Amino acid sequence: MPRAFELEAAEAVYRVLRRILFARSAGEAHQLVIKQLGLLDRRVALCRAAAYYRRRSVSTARIGRVSLDSPLILAAGLVKGEGFATQEAALRAVREGRNIIPGWRSVPALVGPVEMGSFTPRPRLGNAGQVLWRDTGGRNLLNRVGLRNPGAAAAAAFLAERSDALPDIYGISIASDPDQADPSRRDADTAGAVRRFVEAGLRPSWTTVNISCPNVPQGYAHAALPEEVARLCRAVRDELAEETALWVKVGPDVGAGRYGPIAQAAVEGGAEAIVATNTAPGRLSGSGTGVGVGGACLHPRALRVVEELMVARAESGTMWEVVGCGGVLDGASYQAFRDRGAKAVQYWSALVFRGPTVPALILSEAARL
Repeated sequence: MPRAFELEAAEAVYRVLRRILFARSAGEAHQLVIKQLGLLDRRVALCRAAAYYRRRSVSTARIGRVSLDSPLILAAGLVKGEGFATQEAALRAVREGRNIIPGWRSVPALVGPVEMGSFTPRPRLGNAGQVLWRDTGGRNLLNRVGLRNPGAAAAAAFLAERSDALPDIYGISIASDPDQADPSRRDADTAGAVRRFVEAGLRPSWTTVNISCPNVPQGYAHAALPEEVARLCRAVRDELAEETALWVKVGPDVGAGRYGPIAQAAVEGGAEAIVATNTAPGRLSGSGTGVGVGGACLHPRALRVVEELMVARAESGTMWEVVGCGGVLDGASYQAFRDRGAKAVQYWSALVFRGPTVPALILSEAARL
């Protein structure tokens, strides 16, 4: 673990950088960071140095058969790449040598375990206009990105070309095409997206099926139907490499009493862990625009879902793991998930508000509780 004064110094440096970033809109700051991550991806020596420093704060965790070198995982949504109008355009960008997934090397080096994506069966441009907002006082992030990504085929091709430089531990998030209403076609397309990564020779430690997104027109209504969740998981599990674990990410708005049946269905379909939760549906103050809300205000809702899942697991007699996600911003919020049975957590808002040393900061704070 880095010494206390090192963490304090790193956090002080980020506070200065944060003032510069937060002087811009959330969207402008995000684009600036993405650009810098893309540049840092080229600096192999710097990335190795960052990874060496980070490993001094190793605190292991195990989720089923996935061994993590940190119980804190950067959630999907940052390392997911550009959006494209067509698969042809995305694949052409890969052939031209463009870095279509900025942060693929630098972010794992800086923070440790990362879940890349979400990637959909086909590329998506996402929503137009302003899509990111920050609530600095409340430590919340709001977005309506709409699953912008290069699509599974291009993402798999891009990462496969860099497989020797990928981290030992990472995850891939896959989301169904939200415009596909036919259940059988949706499942086949999602399984096909997973197949792209397998056929490219990629073997992530886990693959998460994201069945919750508040920022697409139809959302994922099937996510509340256990039989459809089971069928989707079976289709994906059949395509995954044996060594890759299957996780499922749920939303916070499914409804009390419904998480147990959904989790049981996912496990019957081959899942080993439930990630609870994705961002919550909300409305932008003043305009009524629909957004996904993450950060501190999501924390109590996510805790309740984790509690419900742990009760359901005990009652079912079936073993599955729970990964907490929602408002992990400091040692106390991290420990709250651990106290409820989650052996690992995902975070993202903490990275924005506290900087890339936040995993070590959180672990240090939790150790002092």
